[in-house]
Parts: sequence; C-alpha cells; structure tokens
Amino acid sequence: MQVSEQFFYYKSVLRKVSFDNALFYKEYHKAISTLPAAEGQKLQRWALRYATRSPHLFPVTL
Repeated sequence: MQVSEQFFYYKSVLRKVSFDNALFYKEYHKAISTLPAAEGQKLQRWALRYATRSPHLFPVTL
C-alpha cells in the first residue's frame, strides 16, 4: 500500500511535538481523524512503536 504525503507530514509533526506528551496526543488524534482509515491504522501502529521507545510519552493513550 502506498501512503500519501499527508501521512509523512503527520509523522513529521508527531516527531517534532514529541517533547510534550499532551501535544503529541492532541496532534495524533487530529491526524487520525484527517487521514483515510487505512493510513490512520498505519499511523496508529507507528505511533505506538514510537511512544514505547520514548518513555516520556507514557502513558500511551492511542
């Protein structure tokens, strides 16, 4: 499956705001509501892996 540029844009945004737990999850939920369902699921899997490698993003509320 090929993903859109919007998917990569949201990954970039999430990486940039990952310094703040609340902001990360706010942007994550905005991205999920904007992306098509398949890309949203792919972003969810990515965000879960990313958050588990970044202890300051816990608790994970995806």
